[in-house]
Amino acid sequence: MGRDHPAYRFAKGAGDVFVARSALGVEVEVSREGMRLRKGTEDWVISAVGLGGQPECVGANRVEVDRGWAREWVVNGPKGLEQGWNAPRRPEALASGNGWRVALRQGGALRAKTVSEDGLSVTVADRAGAVVFRCCGLNARDRRQ
Repeated sequence: MGRDHPAYRFAKGAGDVFVARSALGVEVEVSREGMRLRKGTEDWVISAVGLGGQPECVGANRVEVDRGWAREWVVNGPKGLEQGWNAPRRPEALASGNGWRVALRQGGALRAKTVSEDGLSVTVADRAGAVVFRCCGLNARDRRQ
């Protein structure tokens, strides 16, 4: 949704960066280092451990990065941003009955502070603790289910 609307398009920035403005007024940059969300002068970077790969715009409002172990994607649309990782094969941890985790790290001046009780949302706050934005609808699913 939103792929044909110019307001949600990614544009090539400096180096390997793709830049867009989200529906929520947050600037988003996707690069080999991960996804950077910037609101005003403050930013929050979320990245998967073990990064690499060259970002490519595969649709007007979609950027993908081949991370080796998975293909990361970021979609910009009227409901905000979506980010995910598609693994080309089932991780051994799932096959053996153990859970599978995507290890994430954060950077920038803002920090993920509070996870909701149901685990479906995270608040991102500044150094003073003021909430700058929320990430909602967090989920994981196996495409085979």
